[in-house]
Amino acid sequence: MKRNGLIGRNVFTFCIIITLVSLVILMFINRYQISHSGSELVYAKDFRPKELNDKIEQSWKKAFQTFGVKEDGFEQFDWFDTDHITMKLQEPERSFYGEGITEALNKVRKSGDLIPVVLTRPDLSETYILFQRNDGMGKVVRVKVIPVSEHTTFEQKQIVARKWTLTSLEEK
Repeated sequence: MKRNGLIGRNVFTFCIIITLVSLVILMFINRYQISHSGSELVYAKDFRPKELNDKIEQSWKKAFQTFGVKEDGFEQFDWFDTDHITMKLQEPERSFYGEGITEALNKVRKSGDLIPVVLTRPDLSETYILFQRNDGMGKVVRVKVIPVSEHTTFEQKQIVARKWTLTSLEEK
């Protein structure tokens, strides 16, 4: 009889401990989600030295002036912040957009090019990538990327999706 009472108390104590540990874990998870929600956007410029940011921004201004770019109707992104663009898209366009602008830039990039600025229309009907060559001392480059509708297979279904492709390249 003593043995059954001892086992019963141990099982009861064990259940209380498990419940308390579970509550602590749930509180921790809840607190972590609140303090690290997706609303906190991270920007590349926050992780670079001020001098480099200033140099990059000056090269962007030169590119805007050289090509007569008006920022009206465009959203502006640092090349390393283009994930802020793709976060708004659904698959497969999220992947197609990222691949399209990366392929376009890789076709024209050279060693010593500064970090590009990306200008997009809100509907992504036009994307411009501008940067300066030779560590800010060379020519300015403008790349235009537009979407083209294509039939593609996604999740075993035939769909029409936008894929982005390089349409023009200027260097002044």
